[in-house]
Amino acid sequence: MGYGAPPSPPPTVAALPVVPVEYKRKYSLALLIILIILCLPVALIYYFTREKVPVQTLGAAPVAVYVGPPQAAPPPAYGAPLVPPPTAPTPLPPTTPPATTLPPAPPPPVPPPPGSPLPSSPPPPPPGPAPGFGSRPNVAATARPVPPSGTSGLPPWPLTPLTTVETSDPSKVYAMASSSGLERERMLVIAPDAGGALAGTYALVGATMWRLTRSEGESYISPADPDRLGDLMVRHLEKTSGRAVVLVGLEKVVDACGLKVAMRLLEVARETAETNKGTVLVALNTGILKEGDVRQLEEFSTVVKVKG
Repeated sequence: MGYGAPPSPPPTVAALPVVPVEYKRKYSLALLIILIILCLPVALIYYFTREKVPVQTLGAAPVAVYVGPPQAAPPPAYGAPLVPPPTAPTPLPPTTPPATTLPPAPPPPVPPPPGSPLPSSPPPPPPGPAPGFGSRPNVAATARPVPPSGTSGLPPWPLTPLTTVETSDPSKVYAMASSSGLERERMLVIAPDAGGALAGTYALVGATMWRLTRSEGESYISPADPDRLGDLMVRHLEKTSGRAVVLVGLEKVVDACGLKVAMRLLEVARETAETNKGTVLVALNTGILKEGDVRQLEEFSTVVKVKG
């Protein structure tokens, strides 16, 4: 019993034709070329006197050609197990994800019984005082020093680029600076009595102190040197924005250098404070300065009048 496809038809053999025998002269091609070059008659004699030998050109070997339909595959050997044809894969059954169990919802709040007081939230903290001009947020309010007693009736520092205070008591200007709420580290005080005692009395500890006097000493500056005095104020205001300068004793500058020099000094300080968002507070001692000089010094400034 056989397996596989039916037997193929017998092959047919196609034979190529055989070439007949020919006789050709046997000679050396190299020798013939040399004789032609040297002596043509000798070359002719050599060519036509060579003997002829039989030469036969054989065709290709017979080729067996199978004629019939192509076979899909060779038949299996006798006794080999039959291989079943491939079958389509069986699809797997669809899987469903496991159900997710949600936690139970919390119970609704139980309303209070009728007549019971409702719970109240704690009251918000009271707002602190607003920070001063140029100060950082929440710095001046939290670290504001306690002003000295007797300053509650003074007007507030307007914190404009230039503020002049008409008073015969320079201590009123110190009290205004103390109650302004500005950071002491950003404040420069130039006064005839500047020093540690002044800072401790008016709660100005931490401010930069320069004494306005003709004497020589550390942190001393002469009222007769307006260039150095103006440079000191400008450098302080240009360090950072929001700085302040308190100047007491301008009458000494007027006495040493003249009214025009003092007016120019205030003009430079005002322009620098306006550019750097700072403020300058100047005391005009009405007990020493003339009324006409006071009016000219108050030009382009915010005027504050303090009794006493």
